[in-house]
Amino acid sequence: MRKKILQIIDENRDNIEALRDHLFAAFNKTENKNYDSKNASPEEEEEITRWIVSNEIHFIGFDNTEDVRRVFVNETSKVSFLTQSHCNICQDKLPISNFPVRITPKTRQTKTKLKNEFIKQFLNSPFGKELNFSKKDKLCVKLVFVFNRIRDKDLDNMAKLTLDALKELIQIDDKNIDHLELIKFKARYLESFIYIRISKSDVNTANNVILKGKHMTWAGLTKLDE
Repeated sequence: MRKKILQIIDENRDNIEALRDHLFAAFNKTENKNYDSKNASPEEEEEITRWIVSNEIHFIGFDNTEDVRRVFVNETSKVSFLTQSHCNICQDKLPISNFPVRITPKTRQTKTKLKNEFIKQFLNSPFGKELNFSKKDKLCVKLVFVFNRIRDKDLDNMAKLTLDALKELIQIDDKNIDHLELIKFKARYLESFIYIRISKSDVNTANNVILKGKHMTWAGLTKLDE
């Protein structure tokens, strides 16, 4: 049955309604039920969810490819991979904007001087000037902090300063960021800089969720609202 379910998912992953219909049909046939995919109750969907999981199928949105150890020619190629690799969570919704800012990552909370330097370097940069995002867009943001010959830095504080500057420069509001990825890379040979990647995020859309069942047991713990 596991093979059959995976086949259904593979053949219908681009049509969520068809995928629901086929999964309900397979469940009904196997379990001798008559659940309607268009009008199923949360309890019925929860039952189908348990059936899918019982067939050792988890996180079906991800491809189960074998991990390969990565090697890089030099630090430049490694940073290029870190900065430009696709987001497997947000599906890389267009538009996508990638740009570096030649400023040493900072963590201090005295914002004005550091933010002004960030803005100056951004405006002098040939990258990132055309950002086609509206104020309503939900965003996926990756920040890669490359630093050389300086002591280690707090990742969250570097991110706060950068996001504050972006908010002032290009109206990227923190509330619109649904997925934030932070990376720090301690280089031996490269100069220090910040690399920024922005795209649309679909994390909070429901069009890739098959079943409504909650299927969260919390290991038998009592619900917090009870």
